[in-house]
Amino acid sequence: MSDQNLKSFITDLDKPAIDFWRETLTMVRQLHNDVWNGVRFFFALNAIIFAGFAALMRGNMHTYHHLLILLILPAFGVALSHVGRKVLRSHRKYYLDMLTRKSFIEKELGFYDRVLYEDDKYRFDLSFPWSVVDRRVVLASIS
Repeated sequence: MSDQNLKSFITDLDKPAIDFWRETLTMVRQLHNDVWNGVRFFFALNAIIFAGFAALMRGNMHTYHHLLILLILPAFGVALSHVGRKVLRSHRKYYLDMLTRKSFIEKELGFYDRVLYEDDKYRFDLSFPWSVVDRRVVLASIS
């Protein structure tokens, strides 16, 4: 694709559609950050619970209260892991849905059709690298 063709393609794009696409990219980045922050949050909480359990195991006091806490901490850690997994799965679903929307918008704007470079191994177009597999886009368009 020549520079002139690329410039004419860019100038012919609809400004409201591009603004909508930019908002979609912002949402994808935010949802990605939400997933990452969720992983860090639940990992840190479980690390604190594990450290508390390890500290209590090393202690010399073995009273009934001590043993009760030793039973409660692992149960709390398992429950926290279960809740964290559910939260992270829902965040992942929202992220993939937004990624699908971004891919649809890029397809409608013609970003997949404008090839910058192509050979036997590589194909570079105007779409952003994080997109969903074509199969997911096709399945989403059917349902």
